[in-house]
Order: sequence, then C-alpha cells, then structure tokens
Amino acid sequence: MGHDVLLVDDPAKYEFGIPTRQKPAHLNSARYDSDGRILVTLFHQGAGYVVDRNTGNAQEIISGLMVPHKLSRRERGGYFISDTKRGKLIFLDAKYRPTCEITFAGTPGVARSPQLSEFLQNTTELREDLFACIDIHRSSLWLIDVKRRRYRGIKFPVEWSVHDVAGLGPEHGARIGSLVGTQFGKVAAFARQLKIIHHFSADGREITALALDTQGRHKGLDV
Repeated sequence: MGHDVLLVDDPAKYEFGIPTRQKPAHLNSARYDSDGRILVTLFHQGAGYVVDRNTGNAQEIISGLMVPHKLSRRERGGYFISDTKRGKLIFLDAKYRPTCEITFAGTPGVARSPQLSEFLQNTTELREDLFACIDIHRSSLWLIDVKRRRYRGIKFPVEWSVHDVAGLGPEHGARIGSLVGTQFGKVAAFARQLKIIHHFSADGREITALALDTQGRHKGLDV
C-alpha cells in the first residue's frame, strides 16, 4: 500500500518494546464503561473509540484530536477526553456529541516555557464536576471546578514524569498520611538487564536501592 513498515524479525532487539512513534497503533488508555463496554484512546489516530466486548465492534466517537488521553465517563453522565497537544479537556454528552471544552492555552495564571508544546495528560474526575488534570509541560496538577468555574494549579518537580491521578478510599488515608514527606523514589539507571530504583528520605539521605530485572523481578536489596 506504499506505507513505510518496521519488520520485527527479532523481538530481542526491542527489549523494552517498539518505541511509541514506530507503532501503527498505540493505546493511551483503555477503561471499562458502566455497561461493560471499553473506552479507548488511540495516540496516532487521534481518536476515541467505544469497543463492544461481546461483538468486538469498535465505534469511533471522536476524531481529529492530537495524541489524546483517557476517554472516561463523567459521574453525572456523558464523557470527557484530553486533547493532549492542544491542551484541551473536551466534554461529550451521553450520545458522544461534544458539548464544551476547557483550554489551558492563554488561561490567566497558566504559563509554560515557549520551547514546549501543550501536553495535557490524563484527567480524572475526583467527584462530580471536580477534575484533576496532569499538565506535563507545566509540571502542574490542575484542579478544575467546572460548576464554579474555578481552577487551581499545584506544581510538582520538573524531573517527575506524572501520568495519572487516582482517588483512594478512606481506608488508605491513615497509611498515606504516614508516608507523605518521609521518602521518595527515583529511577536511577536502566542497564541492559537491570532497573535500579533508589529510595531517599525527605532530607536526601538514601534509604535503600532496589534492583529489578527486565521482567520486574526482584534482584536484591541493598540497605
């Protein structure tokens, strides 16, 4: 058909998988809808799909996006999706028709380096009409109250690669509270057969170093 292709005759050459830019299709997210259907975003195709688990049929419900992330159902009905490289959060009704959008470019108090593009990663609805958006190129978590038309930015370190936000139940509150501010982790190296993760205390002291092989198996712990 005249398309450039990458022939993978030896998978061992791609120890960590084929790079995203060379994949014909890259699923940025796949999650269950309330009725068992699967909501999917496709990176290269710039589209959101609904897949019927029983028939395998896939319906394109939105297209023309730039590397979209996380098509998800809203708590009160309808859907939302991140139009990532345009820096937009798009809302859809129950029949998948776009109803409104929030754009970060040009919003007061929202600034980024001119060397970087927009890159709105995954968005999560924390509760009805309250959304948490990961803004990679501004190193920010944006909390957006749609009903009150208010927003707040929380900065995170530029070396962090944050992809998503998940809500936790009250049973996790005590444990999370005891960990906040006590330690953090850093992926220090990728050797050919080894991944090393260092853990540090809040004052920068190294606590442990955990080594994993390429299958994620524990190779030993140095204290």
